[in-house]
This record gives sequence, C-alpha cells and structure tokens, in this order.
Amino acid sequence: MRIVIFVVVLASSATAWAQAAAPSTTPSDCWPSSHIDTVVVRMTDGTVRRGSLLCLGDQSFSLAEKSRIGRYELREVQHIRKAADPVWDGAAKGASVGLVLLAFCGRHCPGEVILRTALGYGMFGLAIDAIDTHTDTIYRASPGKRVAAAFRVGF
Repeated sequence: MRIVIFVVVLASSATAWAQAAAPSTTPSDCWPSSHIDTVVVRMTDGTVRRGSLLCLGDQSFSLAEKSRIGRYELREVQHIRKAADPVWDGAAKGASVGLVLLAFCGRHCPGEVILRTALGYGMFGLAIDAIDTHTDTIYRASPGKRVAAAFRVGF
C-alpha cells in the first residue's frame, strides 16, 4: 500500500518553477563580499573612505558609505583594510568568559572573587585585542606601476 501511495504522489507532483531572478545591481565583474563588515579605503589622493565593502572586482569595487553607495576604480586606491575592532570588544569578551566560568561556582564563590576574575579575564581580552586589531589588508596597489627616483648620500 505504501508503494502505491508513493507512486501516486510522485506521479501527481508538478514541476516547481522559481521566480525570475531580479536584475543584478552589481556589475558582472564585481564579486559580492558579505563577510567583511567595515573597511577603510585609502585613496591615491590621500583621502580616506569608510564603509561596507559590497563587492570587489578586478578593476573596481563598490562601497556602501553613510549616505550613498559608491563605485570606485582600483587604480585610485592605495589599499583597502578591514576596520579595527573596538577596544571594549576584547574586554567584554574576556569578562564574559570569566563570568561564564564562575557561573558554575554558584553561591560558593564570594562576590569579590567573581569581580576579580571577571576583571582579570577582561584585562586579558583587552590586551589580546590591543595586540591584534584584526586590520587585515584586503587589497594593496601594486608598486610596479609607480615610478620613483631617489638617491642617498651617507657619511
């Protein structure tokens, strides 16, 4: 009986059709970048732009700034870096680890021990976050395209 029901359901099913894809707002040569929240872009003219990196391609990139979405050429860019984490982020994570560890202690631990442990782990997290700010470079202009001349005189 189960086989008959399976065959009837399978035979009566229809093909599913998805909706037509909406036209893309990003150019075909720009690959979406959803894993990077905030970036700092240093342009060749010395200006700095901040925003979310929407897509990055071979020749250009799109950046969602505060009031607009801008499309820039990579030849106008010195480098693109991830924005640094806030300092309080590491301290909050460290203190929360200390508090979670002490949650298993229950009422056997005095409040002073809990506060000291949370403060210690918070300072440890702050130190780690200060050492590594997570400002990875996403793009750097190739230095081979620039021409520079210099000489050195030494004694």
